[in-house]
Amino acid sequence: MNVDVFSAFFSHNFPGEGEKAAPPQPQQPPVHQPPIQEHTGEHMSLENWERLLQNHKEAAAVIQEIHRELHTHCKSVDDDLGERVLYTN
Repeated sequence: MNVDVFSAFFSHNFPGEGEKAAPPQPQQPPVHQPPIQEHTGEHMSLENWERLLQNHKEAAAVIQEIHRELHTHCKSVDDDLGERVLYTN
């Protein structure tokens, strides 16, 4: 480490000859965590979880079908043009 850099660093942090130290900073009050919320006891029933899972499966099937149709459409456009067309999001 360069000695000049080292001494320059400390000259800005500590008072030199004829200088007074900066007054101490006032202490900040501690930051308090928000209170922990108690569980209300309201949980989804097993039937609701099953319904949610079924809805997600159905949505995934629809998305997969859309993806297949889009892929088929893009391929047919590529074939019609006789060249590879780049499709981006």
